[in-house]
Amino acid sequence: MSVDLIVDAAHPVAEAGYIIMEAMGYPLYSGSNTICAATALLEPGMIPMTEGLQALVLDSPAGLVRITARNVDGRVKSITTQGEPAYVAEQGMGVEVPFYGRVEFDLVWSGAYYALNMAADHVFALRPEVQVALAAFADVFVRAARPGLRQDHPTLGDVGPCPSSTSWGRCGPGRTARPNPVRRRTSIRG
Repeated sequence: MSVDLIVDAAHPVAEAGYIIMEAMGYPLYSGSNTICAATALLEPGMIPMTEGLQALVLDSPAGLVRITARNVDGRVKSITTQGEPAYVAEQGMGVEVPFYGRVEFDLVWSGAYYALNMAADHVFALRPEVQVALAAFADVFVRAARPGLRQDHPTLGDVGPCPSSTSWGRCGPGRTARPNPVRRRTSIRG
C-alpha cells in the first residue's frame, strides 16, 4: 500500500511534483506510483487534460520523469514513463544469511537500491504457493545485506538503506521453498 503526495514542483520544467510514501519508506522513484500520480493529476483536471497523446513532466525525488499519457473521452487509458536511468551499481556481491548460507546478488539502482538475486539459487521456484517462504527469505536476506551496502548515489547523495530485494527466475515447476533442512528447526526472530 502506498500514498502519492502531490506537491509543487521544485524544477521549473515540471508541471507538478510528487512524494511516494510506502510501507517500506519513501522511495525516490516508482513506476507504478508515477502512473498513479500522473492519472490523479490528469483525470480531475489538476493538470489540464488533452485528448490523444499528452506529454507532461513530473518532479520526483529521483529527478524529472517524462510521461506520455493516452487520454480518451476524459479518461487516462495508458501511461508511459521515462524516469532517471536504472543501472547495475555492483555485480557479484555476497553475504552470509542466517538459515540460507551465502547469498550472491547484484546491487541495482531503479529509484532506490535493490538487491537482485536468483530465486532458484536458494531452492525457490517462483510459484504462488511459495510466496510466504520467499517473503520470509527476502526479509532475512535484506536484514543481513543492508549493513554492508552503499547508500550513496552519484548525483543524489545519501539515498538511505536498501529497502528490499528482488528474486528473479523462471516461473513454473520447481522445488518447494524452504531453508536447508538441517537448519529448519531454528526459528527466525525479528
